[in-house]
Amino acid sequence: MPERRRHRVRSEDTRCHPRDQPHHLLEHRDSPAPRPASLPRILTGLQILIVDDDHDILELFAMALRSCGGEVTATDNASDALSLAIRTRPHVIVSDIAMTGEDGYWLIGRLRQLAPEMLPPVPVIAATAYGREHSRTRTLAAGFTEHLQKPVDPEDLCRVVAKVVGR
Repeated sequence: MPERRRHRVRSEDTRCHPRDQPHHLLEHRDSPAPRPASLPRILTGLQILIVDDDHDILELFAMALRSCGGEVTATDNASDALSLAIRTRPHVIVSDIAMTGEDGYWLIGRLRQLAPEMLPPVPVIAATAYGREHSRTRTLAAGFTEHLQKPVDPEDLCRVVAKVVGR
């Protein structure tokens, strides 16, 4: 019996959905495509504080981080985040930069001024939709541990959080 080979023929116009392409242009496999995996549980046992004035982003980040095993506390402003950080002592903070009222730069400045007995040094990840105004270089120079450009893929968010705490 001849060996089965995998054939890969692609259409030059990749804008159409594969089901709309003629059968001879689709990739043929010996088995069905694997299902996407769920988010890895790499944050189990970590306390994570999220700060963002966009409630949709708060919800998305919280859902992603919880799916990866994190224990999440969220707030929509930097002032409350400072109080929560002192009270809950998170392992990592994910903060928006451009927020109404006090911004992420204000928060990182206050966090870095705290005595270690009030709050041990904590990694803080900047998450911003304004990449040009808040560049990676600028955010790292301000004291942030890492910089993420929104929109953020949920799995990438989990991996960056894990990375900054050494997992």
